[in-house]
Amino acid sequence: MIFEEKVKKYYKNIIVKKNIAGSFPSVPRFVSEFLIMGVIDDKGQVSNLNLRKISDFITKNRPDPKEYEVWKNEFIESKENQLIDIYQVQVDLSVSPPIRKCIIPFLKKESPIQIKDEIVENFENLLREGIWGIGTIKHLPSKSPYFKTNLVLEDFKPFQLTGFSFRHYVNGREHFTLDEWVDLLLTTLGLKPSFYTDFNQKILVLARLIPIIEYNTHMIELGPKETGKSYLMENISPNVYNIQPSDVTLATLFYDNRIKQMGLLGLKDVIVFDEFIDVPLRQDSKEIPSKLRSFLSDGKFKKGDKEVYSKCSIFLMGNISCDENLKPFNDKYILSFPKEWQDGAMLDRFSGLIYGWELKKLSTKAFSESYGFAADYFHRVLSELRKLPFRINIQKKVVIRNFEEATSTRTENGIISITSGILKILFPNEKYSKDDLRMAIDFAIKLRTNLYSQLKFIDMEYKKELNLNYELIWDD
Repeated sequence: MIFEEKVKKYYKNIIVKKNIAGSFPSVPRFVSEFLIMGVIDDKGQVSNLNLRKISDFITKNRPDPKEYEVWKNEFIESKENQLIDIYQVQVDLSVSPPIRKCIIPFLKKESPIQIKDEIVENFENLLREGIWGIGTIKHLPSKSPYFKTNLVLEDFKPFQLTGFSFRHYVNGREHFTLDEWVDLLLTTLGLKPSFYTDFNQKILVLARLIPIIEYNTHMIELGPKETGKSYLMENISPNVYNIQPSDVTLATLFYDNRIKQMGLLGLKDVIVFDEFIDVPLRQDSKEIPSKLRSFLSDGKFKKGDKEVYSKCSIFLMGNISCDENLKPFNDKYILSFPKEWQDGAMLDRFSGLIYGWELKKLSTKAFSESYGFAADYFHRVLSELRKLPFRINIQKKVVIRNFEEATSTRTENGIISITSGILKILFPNEKYSKDDLRMAIDFAIKLRTNLYSQLKFIDMEYKKELNLNYELIWDD
């Protein structure tokens, strides 16, 4: 059976042609693909008329930030307005009775606003990571004393596929070879599998998913520009938050005591510090790397006088200078990190380092025109994969050794976490062979060694090279 026909047979109604969704850059891919799924015909095609309707719908209801006052002006003509955005709800316990507040990024200083109780009761994820959708916002004649404006979220329609089944995803894996499955996942990410020259390159691309599907698994990727790292993380899931270092503060990251609001570490699955080498931290945020050190170790941070546990993963993504062959000019690339990030004890808590220069720069030939999982469906798959306890079985089957000395807990945990992530990506049904496990461990050891070998350039405590090996305990 032709590969594309196999994909359509086993995953009908949850796949989409990936070249269509890129036409709407003002919304994340999981939003545009959701809208497209509603107008696909039986042959998987979308008419130009329907594409125009989607474009007009997004343009009308997802205004550019510079149109902020124009959007507000609509309330003069009408008592309600609509908006496409990510909606999130927080519960304010400082008043009696407690009240719900709806946070909408586009509304800036007008947010948070009031929200009807039944909306929260119908969509519980508003209380978690938030939901992308279209909201109908009304302007009330009088204002509650607990809010800045008279606005209320009157109605809400989420951009989510109904009838999600993780079991469908897992069972379908049985019908694909490993190479076919890898190609399907790459297509899901919007990439053309044939663009990458070998299997290892494809796995390197998919490794970017590891912090999403493994809790408290912190990664670093360095490489030249235009290899797709930022693009992927911006469009993969609403549970992933890309942030420029210049935009983050201790309060936005951990906890804002002033307004009693949880920071990103308590709200998201992954926080990506994008371009952390090129973009400096704010002057009042230079302490962030040192403050992260404790969190990276045990997943805890302070909320006032209390401790909060979080399963959030941190992903540092940075551009480094490379030659015409995409090789770093200097093999001590850790020295290109801003001084605040050159903390050996903090960086050792990251699981591994991806060499982005081992991937080709993206070109127009890199993007898929074939079928992949709809992004809204796939981000929920990633959330389910995050819950699977693969680590437990891996720890039973693998003994990691360092020939020079005892293997550190951080090294062992990092290798197990990366191994678990790779196996979840490739074998969500947990049906992998001894050779598959070896492949995943070898890959994990490479990423861990990549990182550890750099630490000695900023901290002599790490001057001894890792010399890792392992033994498999496999009951056939």
